Amino acid sequence: MHSHPGGGLKFSKVDDASDRATMPGLFAAIEAVDPHHGSAIMTPDGAMKVRIYDETGELQKISQVWRVGQNITNLATLSADHVMPFGSQMTDSFARQTACVIGVSGTGSLVAELLARKGVGHLILIDFDKIENKNLNRIVNSTVTDANAGRAKTTMMAEAIARYAPNIRVAPYG
Repeated sequence: MHSHPGGGLKFSKVDDASDRATMPGLFAAIEAVDPHHGSAIMTPDGAMKVRIYDETGELQKISQVWRVGQNITNLATLSADHVMPFGSQMTDSFARQTACVIGVSGTGSLVAELLARKGVGHLILIDFDKIENKNLNRIVNSTVTDANAGRAKTTMMAEAIARYAPNIRVAPYG
């Protein structure tokens, strides 16, 4: 995801070229059944536009993008239609979703933790670093034992999530 600070809620030629260069590498890095990867833009007013690709490079436009907060808002239309946050409809939807967190250190470990606790059905965690004593204060769920053993951040996070959310599929890469 990136911003278009001057407005313009449409993908540019630069966006198209970037996706053509980036998507093959993403597909090469992930082993999954029927994988998809996406690209998104956001304007200063908060509107978003998203598109996804399948592994053949086929592009699919996404008509709805939702922001979850005090209210649930469709950012593609910026409509005022509200769905009760954290109700059964949202929980069911999250269970069908896949999220990828790149970097599970300070911010990333918190994001992965929150996604898992909200019930996202499949989490992909990517980080090629090991846990070290110097970053224990920033990585949720990490321990001195993990640092001393030089454990992969993604493996530790996947095991922690499995302890409280065993139905979530977690794919650690790193």
